[in-house]
Amino acid sequence: MTTRSHRSAQSGPTHWSRLVLVAVASVLGTYALAPFSSSPSSPPAATAMTTQATPPAPPALQSAQSAKGTTRPDEVVARWAGGELRYADLQQHAKERIAELKAAHDRELYTLEQSALKTLMAQRIVQQEAERLGVSPEALLARVKVPKVTDAQKRAFFEENLVDEGVPFEKVKAEIAEHLKDEQRTQAIAAMLDELESQAGATLLLSPPPGIVADFDLDGRASLGPDDAKVTVVVFEDFECPFCAETRKTIKSWRERYPSDVRVVFMHFPLEFHAAAKSAAIAAECARRQGKFWPMYDRLFDHHDKLASGFDGMRPHGEKVGLDMTAFEACFRSDDAADRIEDDIDQAEDAGVEGTPSVFINGLPFDGVPSVSDLAQYVR
Repeated sequence: MTTRSHRSAQSGPTHWSRLVLVAVASVLGTYALAPFSSSPSSPPAATAMTTQATPPAPPALQSAQSAKGTTRPDEVVARWAGGELRYADLQQHAKERIAELKAAHDRELYTLEQSALKTLMAQRIVQQEAERLGVSPEALLARVKVPKVTDAQKRAFFEENLVDEGVPFEKVKAEIAEHLKDEQRTQAIAAMLDELESQAGATLLLSPPPGIVADFDLDGRASLGPDDAKVTVVVFEDFECPFCAETRKTIKSWRERYPSDVRVVFMHFPLEFHAAAKSAAIAAECARRQGKFWPMYDRLFDHHDKLASGFDGMRPHGEKVGLDMTAFEACFRSDDAADRIEDDIDQAEDAGVEGTPSVFINGLPFDGVPSVSDLAQYVR
């Protein structure tokens, strides 16, 4: 599994601001807490998005990129006996690829700036609240109430993550408790930040560069919420992606808070290294055609780590959600459903999507998965 790195806008943050940074990242989905490992020596893995590997640009392209903006259009860049090429000729010849690279750069820069701005604003709001109360930021964060980890939670974590590893529960119980405590503390701080930002009317006003607003074809896609909602959230997901499975909780919170103002649209982006993801996407599309996309959506994500490819792998899920199995098989084996998945993939790649989940709010890429308070800024 590869991950997208998260870089702080600051160097050497203080302990309290680092806590804020982690909490903001948790809200954004930029990275999660290091997953539990039964090996104390295992390094933490900062993961929150499953991505396709992207090869580095070739040296020639890197050189061209470094020259871009410093070379005059009329400057001669190649010469031979009887002819020459100017930089304008090169730009004209490669204009489509150059436009793609510029759009990808602009999207990446915008999401990075957006994430850094969100973190910086959260730190300043915490400082402001601490000053109002006459305490230090550390003392303010220390006031956050963290629920006690129960034996039932420890046991449930063990059963879900370690029961097949052959490690006795008693041996790892203390480590599980520490992991869950850290996770709950991060979630509690993130909730406090949401509340403070809401009280302060926090709003991000960073304007996107021209050309990065995606215009998706959403016709026939599964969605929740009114078509004329103020905010349209497009989510690209993969049914074998564990982070996408977790995103369901966040989507539910959006719908509960903004039933009339937010529309959520699901689009497919099955990753190549997930063997059953394409089959699951086709199964979900076929379920949509029988009016049962969302039951199939839940069913597939409930079994995201146990999915099998092909119609035989999807058959039990179709039966469980009550599909007409004759129609389901005919749809699954047709090219039409597969073509719809390919169209989603094409739209995702055109918009610069590299991993899942990937979120766009009113056509703009969002770094991670937005919280309810993030959506509030768009609804307002």
